[in-house]
Amino acid sequence: KKSVEYHKKSLEVKKLFYGEDHYEIANSCCNLASVYNHLKQYDLAKENFQKALEIFKAAFGKDHIRTAPPINGLGLLYGHLGEYEKAAECFETAIPIVRSAYGELHPDTAGIYDNLGSCYYELEEHQKAKEYLEKALEARRIIYKEKHYATVTSLIGVGAVYGELGQYEKMEESYKEGLEMACKLFGEESAMMGDYYNGIGKASERIGEFFIAIEYYKKALDIFMRRIEEEIDYIIKIAELIKKIVNLYELSGEEEKAKMFYSDKLNEIS
Repeated sequence: KKSVEYHKKSLEVKKLFYGEDHYEIANSCCNLASVYNHLKQYDLAKENFQKALEIFKAAFGKDHIRTAPPINGLGLLYGHLGEYEKAAECFETAIPIVRSAYGELHPDTAGIYDNLGSCYYELEEHQKAKEYLEKALEARRIIYKEKHYATVTSLIGVGAVYGELGQYEKMEESYKEGLEMACKLFGEESAMMGDYYNGIGKASERIGEFFIAIEYYKKALDIFMRRIEEEIDYIIKIAELIKKIVNLYELSGEEEKAKMFYSDKLNEIS
């Protein structure tokens, strides 16, 4: 909330100096939209991203690099809302703009490739997802050289797509490399590792590997359970993971395990 107030005041001051349609106003709108997006106030985020985009287009032209951040921001916003076709359209628009300005081997280019590949994954267009996620991974390996969290994200993402395509050996290789890298970067007990385990669990569940999914969900759950007093978000994640594990036990015909697991976790939390 403090961040919102800060960016609002900054925007009002700039309007006094520059008027309504100066590119500095667009910069402030973009910053404010990003904060709203983080706070899940998506209508306000969308309004500010669109305002920024209009100003940048009028000032610099529709293909100028300054238009890329609000376009990418809108793509991320639509992704949060589950509107993956709209999100993909935004990322497809942003790619040639960013690529023209920075080239293939730039973090921003790799990031938008990753965003677009993730959208296609959600849309179950797995060949397209594979194409863009592999591009992101290849670029990030070259850009960062050493171990980097963005490379880990790409490895987990492309591993999920390999699983959907039935390329299980490649899936296991990607997951193994990604988790080893993540462990070295963040430590085995970090919250980030919990997110990666959760991601692998989701991918395994999608391809029908329920017991593998349960294994990874449990690893994620253990990490978040140890952080239950740190942040409210962990309580939400814990509840979601317990529900997933119980559901997968039931789908696998293990009703007794589902009941015991649920009971044990409730006792631990209380």
